[in-house]
Amino acid sequence: MSNRCAHQQAPLCKTGETKINAEDTWTATRGGVDEAECTVSCPWHLWEWDLETGEHAVSGKRIATFDCEVADGDVYVAAPG
Repeated sequence: MSNRCAHQQAPLCKTGETKINAEDTWTATRGGVDEAECTVSCPWHLWEWDLETGEHAVSGKRIATFDCEVADGDVYVAAPG
C-alpha cells in the first residue's frame, strides 16, 4: 500500500514507533498493524486502513494498494497501472 495516509499524508512507515511524548498520550506508540484484522492505523490520527483494499471504512477514502509476491525471501511489488 502507499506510504501516505489519505487523510493528511502522514507517513505510514512510522506506524508502531514510540511517541516522543508517550507519557502525555493514551497510547505509547503511533498507530500500529493489526494482523488479525488486516489493518494498519495511521501514526498521526489513528485512521485505520484495510491492508487489502486500502479503504478507510468511515470516510470511504482509499490508499493505493499494490499486488505483491514473496519468493525465496524476497518481496516483489507490482508497478501501478
